[in-house]
Amino acid sequence: MTPEQSLAAVRAAARRHHLDSAGATLLQPGKNHTWRLPGSKVIAKVRGAGATFAQAYRETQAARYVLSRGIPAPRPVGEERYPYRHDTGHETVYVLVTEDLGPSTVAATPCQVALLLRRLHALPVPTGPRLRLPAIDPFTRLFPGIDELFPAGSARDRRRLHQLLHTAREAWQTTAWPGPMSPLHGDAGPGNCVITADGVAHLIDFERMAIGPVLWDLAAYGWRRDVYGADPAEYQAFTAAYGLDVTSHADGRTYHHALTPAFAVSAWLAAAGYARDEPHWQHEADLRLATLLTDPLPGFPWHWNLGNTAVMKAAGAGAAR
Repeated sequence: MTPEQSLAAVRAAARRHHLDSAGATLLQPGKNHTWRLPGSKVIAKVRGAGATFAQAYRETQAARYVLSRGIPAPRPVGEERYPYRHDTGHETVYVLVTEDLGPSTVAATPCQVALLLRRLHALPVPTGPRLRLPAIDPFTRLFPGIDELFPAGSARDRRRLHQLLHTAREAWQTTAWPGPMSPLHGDAGPGNCVITADGVAHLIDFERMAIGPVLWDLAAYGWRRDVYGADPAEYQAFTAAYGLDVTSHADGRTYHHALTPAFAVSAWLAAAGYARDEPHWQHEADLRLATLLTDPLPGFPWHWNLGNTAVMKAAGAGAAR
């Protein structure tokens, strides 16, 4: 999906909802595109790359559900309850429109993210006809992703990645998870927590909301420390605020053997996908793949990059020299 195609979808959705699309600004490219429409003070999210109506509708309903339970989130906007369907000529995309919380000038703290997740995880599992969340499955989509994006080369390496996931899925299926299954955000972290001008923390982006063990959401801050080399004080603050340390469950086996391999393969696939259109991602994709092909996986931290464009370009230039 090109920016031109997604902008055409945004403009069509704006006309349907009687919104002003003049001055639309692309905030986030990639598999899904996010646009700011300053004239209407809304955000338009274009879900592409195989998105279905059911998925887009569930995301909208998930936002309404958490709002109805008192958790701050962007409110869906528009005259219809359903996402807007648009045919780009190459694929069908869906446009979701929400209120614009404004440019975030302050990053969410680990404590703010932890407290929002505690509130989310404490909600009852929705059972009404308008919102039925799926059970979280971090593995199924990764196997075809490996086969599609794996670079030409040794079949042994592909087998290594498949075996890594098979072993992790077996560990997942045999884990005695703490507590009942709960509503999960699915992509928790500071990037999906926005602080508004009045200082209120809001959860955003419910594309991956599901039902499952809370440890999946809690692992996000562990990965920031262990995979990306973030300040360990972040993780300490997060666990202190939430009241549970995912890395200590089952003496660390759950975190290391069931959770981390699924996240790591997903993060490599994302980097490999970005590298198709943004060459400065290639060095990072190669680094992530080399880590995954190490058997057993190396000790932490791995020092992967979080995705800062300037950092990625510098790393790629250094590798080229």
